[in-house]
Parts: sequence; structure tokens; C-alpha cells
Amino acid sequence: MTVDESFEAAYRRDADPWDFATDPYELLRYSHVMQHVPVGGTAFEPGCSVGVLTRQLADRCAHVTACDASPTAIERARERCADVSNVDLFTGVLPDDLPDGPFDTVVFSELGYYFHVSSLMLLCERLESLVAPGGRLVAVHWIGTSPDHVLHGDHVHRVLQCVVGLRHVTHERVEDPRRDGFVLDVWERDDAG
Repeated sequence: MTVDESFEAAYRRDADPWDFATDPYELLRYSHVMQHVPVGGTAFEPGCSVGVLTRQLADRCAHVTACDASPTAIERARERCADVSNVDLFTGVLPDDLPDGPFDTVVFSELGYYFHVSSLMLLCERLESLVAPGGRLVAVHWIGTSPDHVLHGDHVHRVLQCVVGLRHVTHERVEDPRRDGFVLDVWERDDAG
């Protein structure tokens, strides 16, 4: 079973298999992410799952594009975002199925540790290319361990530091005794591109 198939199976078994809508850790992570998303503009969220963060982005951004490899997750995200008209959702497998940019904000959240280093490097390069002049890439990953993760969250952010050529503006390490915490980094592209 591939990673994409295992995600689809998880979403078919449970409407929110990682409790994105209710887990205090997830809600804390979202609040930190949203502090780095400017009001207005466009956003792209790869690996949007059931759309909890997508829906929050819709309240802040003029337009949000989001994708996930699981068709079931995308259907749940559509239901969650049904009351807003500024969200486009599609099923896509990373690193290949990316939308046309640019975007003012790209949110790379809880996803990087499912990739081997070479695929992660390619994905990071492609996500960076989607950031508009004056825009930002916001990356956040859990720093706990899981048997289904290829990389640790800290390793994901070390890869990002090596690959992303934008100006690094923020680094946060948030400890959370319930779930080990997370690391968050923000990069910005100069206005000139």
C-alpha cells in the first residue's frame, strides 16, 4: 500500500483521523500558522486533509487553493468550506500535481516528513517557485516521532533551510507536552522577486 493509498484508507475509516478539528495541539498549531498569514492575497495549502486550516485561511485570504492526495479528504474539505466561495480544492499527488502560481502565501504544514529527502528537496523547490514577489512560505511540522514518518520534523526543516533560497524571517520551536510540539519557519521573497 502506498502512502497515498494509506491516507485514503484512513479517511474512509474516520471522518477526521488525526482530529484536526478538535485536538488542542492542532488548534495551537493553526493559531501559530495564522499569525504569519497576511490578510488578503492568495494562499496555497498542499496536503490540506479535511480542510480545517483551509477554512481558516479562507477567512483571512482573498482566495485559497488547496489539494490533497485523498479524494475522500477533499470531499470532506469541500463540505467544510461549502459556506465560502473563495476556496478551490483539487485532488493531487505531490510533488507533481501543483497549481499554477504565484501565491502570496504557501502553507507547508505537517506534510514534509512523508517524503524521502530527494523528493522533499524537489517539492521544496517547487513550492518556493510558487511564492509571489513579497510573498511568503510558511512551514510547520510536528517534532514527535511516528512509525509512518520517513523523516523527523526537524530534519524536514533542515532540508528546507538548505533548499529554500528566500529570505528566512522567522523560526519558532513551540513545545507542547501533549504532543511534543512543532517547529515553524517562515521565508519571504523580496518584492522585486
